[in-house]
Amino acid sequence: MKRYVAALILTGLLFAPSAAAQSFGSGFSVFLPESMLHREGSPAVETGLSTSIGVTPYLSIPVGFTYIKVNGLLPDTDDADSPWIYSDNLIGTVGLRASLDIGPVALAAGGGGVLNWMPVYQVLEHTLAQHFAESTDEIVALVPGSLETELGLGLGWYLESGIEFKVTPQIGISLSGRYYQASSPFSAEAEAYTIDTTNPGNTAAAEPVSTDTRIRLRGISVGIGGSFRF
Repeated sequence: MKRYVAALILTGLLFAPSAAAQSFGSGFSVFLPESMLHREGSPAVETGLSTSIGVTPYLSIPVGFTYIKVNGLLPDTDDADSPWIYSDNLIGTVGLRASLDIGPVALAAGGGGVLNWMPVYQVLEHTLAQHFAESTDEIVALVPGSLETELGLGLGWYLESGIEFKVTPQIGISLSGRYYQASSPFSAEAEAYTIDTTNPGNTAAAEPVSTDTRIRLRGISVGIGGSFRF
């Protein structure tokens, strides 16, 4: 239900500036998170709406909203290889796009800023417990129900390119690709037991553990869409 309410709100925001818009459109895309490079995560369906305000015949300002359910977000560290979070992502974008018409075909490329809100997310506790282990000889188990987390708004950028085939002067069908990069502040606190595998009988009492880092949205989106020009 939350997703449908969010979609209605976003649709209203998109069509509010339509009087000044050059075009608007929607599409279907597949998002490939970076965690797939580590044989984790999975492809996700991306749905969105966008509007574009013309500045010149060759430049426009695209504004869009996208929903992606990402199964596999990694912490923003160089040695990260396992996802910490599965999340619903509501992404807002605004940027600058250059386009060139070549007969019935238009080529486009651009980029801009990203705002990522994750209203619903699931922390993978076993991966987080591995992070709290100070050595490979330790096993950390979180005390059930003790984990508390906070995940803030993500900021970042995107790059995109695409090709549009004009069906009529007003209607077009496009193939596009987009690269996302955004990170969100993340903190976690819990009680945990530590077991030394070299001395299994030596199990310490539960102690508080915590971490402050960033969770990153990074991946490639490829898709097909349609647009209507005024």
